[in-house]
Amino acid sequence: MPTKKIYQILKDREERLTPRRRAIIETLSKNGPWSVDLILPELKKRGLPANKTTVYRELNFLNNLGLINELHLPGRKKYYEIQTEHHHHLICSKCKKIKQLKLPAILCKMLADVTYINNCTITNHHLEFSGLCNRCNK
Repeated sequence: MPTKKIYQILKDREERLTPRRRAIIETLSKNGPWSVDLILPELKKRGLPANKTTVYRELNFLNNLGLINELHLPGRKKYYEIQTEHHHHLICSKCKKIKQLKLPAILCKMLADVTYINNCTITNHHLEFSGLCNRCNK
């Protein structure tokens, strides 16, 4: 979701776009995902020092509005990213970088078939891959 759209949603909901909130949104719009520990130095660079509690509060606010995603990666802290089309992640076992993956259409179809086969409604799922990123694979 483009940052302009996020700003418009906040405006339409009559929510404030504080300098700190804007900086967090702009940070999340860069390649990510981002943990709070990675966001804090970005805020400091902009002259907007904050503590973890403040950043978590802002992230929870944006997440509750559906503007960002909160990632729960196994054995790791929470990460956040701007709400985008559905995707999955590769966690590099060497450098620990998290890379966004796009799955082939056939795999997406198979995931959709799970609902039909099991006669259920799936509202969310998490699928993460572990391995080596392209840089560490060389």
